[in-house]
Amino acid sequence: MYTMYRYDRPSRRGGGVLIAVRSTLASEELLFDESRNSEFLCVKLSFSDRSVYITCSYIPPSSEFPEYQNHLSAIQSILNKLSKL
Repeated sequence: MYTMYRYDRPSRRGGGVLIAVRSTLASEELLFDESRNSEFLCVKLSFSDRSVYITCSYIPPSSEFPEYQNHLSAIQSILNKLSKL
């Protein structure tokens, strides 16, 4: 059994990103305002002595520059959050 985290393309048919985590592992999706405009996921796996962060993103071919900026902003948000821990 797996816990599925997914973000489907809001404006197009098909596509999106998915992270599947074994249900026996403690996990949670981290949400960032910056990531809602792009196909981007971040999942935190919690273990007794540490946490691991997994990201998954997709940038379609021939994307405009703002799409790359959205992804960079989402990654920067993760780094900012982790630096405060």
